[in-house]
Amino acid sequence: MYQPTDEQKQKIKDIVTNEPEKLKRLMSYLEAEGSLFAVLRAQSSRSFGYRLTLSANITNMDRGTIEEFRDLVGCGTIRPQRRNSIIWYWEISSQEEIHNVFIPLMQQLPFKTQKLLHDFPLFVQCDKILTSTGPKNIDVLLKVLSLRNRFISRRTRTVDDKASFEKILTILEKQYNVFSSKKHRAKNNEVLNIEDI
Repeated sequence: MYQPTDEQKQKIKDIVTNEPEKLKRLMSYLEAEGSLFAVLRAQSSRSFGYRLTLSANITNMDRGTIEEFRDLVGCGTIRPQRRNSIIWYWEISSQEEIHNVFIPLMQQLPFKTQKLLHDFPLFVQCDKILTSTGPKNIDVLLKVLSLRNRFISRRTRTVDDKASFEKILTILEKQYNVFSSKKHRAKNNEVLNIEDI
């Protein structure tokens, strides 16, 4: 579905070869002040009311640091974390940029913290599911939601509270006849096995 261009491949190679110190600094900030996640954003045009995307982000009070990382990787957006906030937020949420640039670049790095050692493989699995050439049916959505529930970098933002795993399953059960037994097993943050979906 998404294939990195020759230019993107060359950029990753150039960063690894020519900017190793900046890359190490990016990794340290990502481990300390960043997160990888699968985000459900409210979107009325979608059939079940949400759009599922992957997100890689770093927050910092120094906009210059955030801009340095954005310029190094060459993608993502910068904005205040909240209105009138002094905290800046760099996020990559384009599936194409996640797949073609961010993941290949991060695969060059030796993560050290338990958070990213645990979350990055889940992030890659979500990406493989979302960028596969097969149909994006309800089973695919449930697989990503199942993986999403395992992330250490779980968000406490409103978007996550409104789109809890159990709430999404309730919506799907009403609209698509997802079996109630699956909903029951998802209570108390229990994780659905992909094989069960």
